Amino acid sequence: MPWSIMLVVALIVFLFVIANWLVWHVRIKPLKQFEKLTQSLLQTLSQDDGQIWILNLKTQYLYYYHPNTLELTEITLLDWDNPQHLQTWLHRDDIEKVREKFKDFLNNRNQAFTAEFRLMTGKGSFRWVQLKGQCLDNSRNDIYMYGLLQNIENLVATKNELAQSQSKLIETQSELDQTSDLTQDALSEVATYQEELLAHRQMVDIAERVPEFAHEINTPIGICVTATSHMQEAMLSINNKISSNTLSKKALEKYQDETSNTLKLMQQNIERAADLIQSFKQITADQTSEQQRHFNLNVLINDTLNTLRPKLKNSPHTIELNTSETIEMYSYPGPLSQILINLINNSLTHAFTDLDTGTIKISTFDYTTGDPSVLIIYADNGVGVTAEQLEKLFTPYYTTNRENGNTGLGMAICKNMVEKLGGEIVINSQKHSGFEAYIRLPIELDNIS
Repeated sequence: MPWSIMLVVALIVFLFVIANWLVWHVRIKPLKQFEKLTQSLLQTLSQDDGQIWILNLKTQYLYYYHPNTLELTEITLLDWDNPQHLQTWLHRDDIEKVREKFKDFLNNRNQAFTAEFRLMTGKGSFRWVQLKGQCLDNSRNDIYMYGLLQNIENLVATKNELAQSQSKLIETQSELDQTSDLTQDALSEVATYQEELLAHRQMVDIAERVPEFAHEINTPIGICVTATSHMQEAMLSINNKISSNTLSKKALEKYQDETSNTLKLMQQNIERAADLIQSFKQITADQTSEQQRHFNLNVLINDTLNTLRPKLKNSPHTIELNTSETIEMYSYPGPLSQILINLINNSLTHAFTDLDTGTIKISTFDYTTGDPSVLIIYADNGVGVTAEQLEKLFTPYYTTNRENGNTGLGMAICKNMVEKLGGEIVINSQKHSGFEAYIRLPIELDNIS
């Protein structure tokens, strides 16, 4: 055989060996190494965890294992610098994001590579996947990286649902905040309106008592006027007898007796009128000014009853007092007086409709243990209230007697004022069993809210 042919054959054999060596070292050997790495990973993967992949960073060839087949598959060349090529398997909106992550990884291969993107399936649709990887030995000279490609479609869907739920939650919270603000504004307006309503109601109560007070005070003043007129006539008669020298001892003694009795009568009625004026003045001042002061609870109760005397005098019903004369308070007498007035009016209007005569009892007790306080028990022997009526008793505008002009504010005002005075009110009543109100108030109150 000519030496030239032998040389050619030798060259061919050499090239074949070199080619096989290159294939072994460039492609087969790394893949064999990769197969060993994948065996441990495959043991931890379930059927749906995804694929194990290896990438040649120089040739950009990609290989992957699938747990279902345990076969190594070679994918077409990945041209990272060609977006049009990447578009054949990456969603176009994810291309730049994945390329940037991959470039960052190539600049620092000691870090792991992680990317989430939409990958095209064999049916032409896109599916969310997560790509994790690292170099085989974390060396910058290593040209192979490997990792996992997992389906995260359900995870992304869950994240999207959570994001939507969070967005709705934020929107709902915003709406709740707006509603809360509106509610607070509305409550503030209601509170302001209620304050104005209570003040108006107090003025109405005072205005309603003015003609009654005028009628009541007219009696003692009228008696005084009549007595004065009688004394003038008696004095004129005496003067005439003196002028005519006909005044006898008996006539003088009679004049002295009549004058003494008339003066006593006038004194009694003047004092009565003064008491009425003072009570009305004090109660009216307390209710209109709401000034805090020291006062005797028993005196306040009697002053309050004096302002109601015209109404009570024409009523067949009676009020019995069992009140301590030693309870001194530092509080707001106006609201406390209004509470008693409302309770009495409530009894006269509702409690005694089926009774010829009714009885109201007011008792007071002081407690010195703990925070000093006073207990006021108001009771009547009227018709009582049903369980349904008791539940609505403090509801503004609730009344069972609207046809007679009742507004349904009396008990609501009572509760509001008791709370303003730092106390509490409890009602005990049943149908046909009377009515009891237990009011507990602090002896001293710093301020009114």
